[in-house]
Amino acid sequence: MTLGFLWVAPGAAAIAGETAPAVLEIVNETTRAVLRCQLVLAHFMTRDLAPTAPGQALEIDLLRETASGTLLRSDLDGRLVPVENVLCGADDDWMATRNDVDLTGLRAGSLRRLRIVCVEGNGMSCSAAGAVD
Repeated sequence: MTLGFLWVAPGAAAIAGETAPAVLEIVNETTRAVLRCQLVLAHFMTRDLAPTAPGQALEIDLLRETASGTLLRSDLDGRLVPVENVLCGADDDWMATRNDVDLTGLRAGSLRRLRIVCVEGNGMSCSAAGAVD
């Protein structure tokens, strides 16, 4: 899999061209685990997302750079920063249960909205289920 990344000069916008909205929805279908997700952004930055209780969902609004497929998120100072990855796991055992969320459908542009469902099993599994265009 090839991931698109943009180099961002300090203070510069990360947009290299035309963008389109993209939404990532992460659903916690566990029975007891509070889901903790983290955005991994370019330049080694991370942003914790709101904890998600069992039966709840988290929605993340992104932009997709249409030519490269790079996903972008507005940073704390309003700049658009490339999203490298999204990690999710059980809040009480995050390191042992974290999953890399597969963003391929959003990056490729085949989906404008992607639903990821996290379930319990032997650990925790987060995968595309019910992807929505």
